[in-house]
Amino acid sequence: WTQINGATGKDYSPGVMTSTMAYRRTVTTLLCAGQQASISAPVVITVNPDAIAQFTAVKTIACAPFNINSLNIQPSLYPDKNGTYNWIVNGTAIGTTPAFPGYTINKQFDSVTVQLLVHSKFGCKSDSMQLKFYTFPVPLPSFTVDNTEGCGPLTVNVKNTSQNKALFTYTWNFGNGQTSTAENPPAITFPSSPSYVDTVYHITLSASSDCDTAVFDVP
Repeated sequence: WTQINGATGKDYSPGVMTSTMAYRRTVTTLLCAGQQASISAPVVITVNPDAIAQFTAVKTIACAPFNINSLNIQPSLYPDKNGTYNWIVNGTAIGTTPAFPGYTINKQFDSVTVQLLVHSKFGCKSDSMQLKFYTFPVPLPSFTVDNTEGCGPLTVNVKNTSQNKALFTYTWNFGNGQTSTAENPPAITFPSSPSYVDTVYHITLSASSDCDTAVFDVP
């Protein structure tokens, strides 16, 4: 037991409490102190906990159809605090079990927000959290060049104009033995033909995600 500094009156108010505590009162007189003091039975004041909503996801982006199931979403249950569970996807309730009931994103380049709303088993404060899940878009590579014809050595600047560029990885083949994996590679110089004839180079751009690869080329 810990003596509370300043708590020497007949009554005591602990103020705002954040955890369960036990209190007892020791009464002494001038004649009855020490082992002769009167010690009351303990009084336990129980502070019930608020709910905690918490879950993790193994992955939040995947190919369509993206089956978001209970193996992907893993909640922390806190049975000593939580009473009821409510799973909500894009504002629509889909289940009340502790385990995630499952949801599938069928379209490419789509997203949903999964929310867990938890209520306290003691009627205390509720809690919620949410995560967003995505599907990859179809890669649609494209590029432009600032020069398609000229005398060698010919320097050409290429510009990646693919949609949603940041979501893909790229492989360039410039048809002259040079390649690049940069999103926007530096200028390429095509040499003169040693045979003094016209030479045609085909530039190819491949865009890839975890789901698919697409190719675009310009002669």
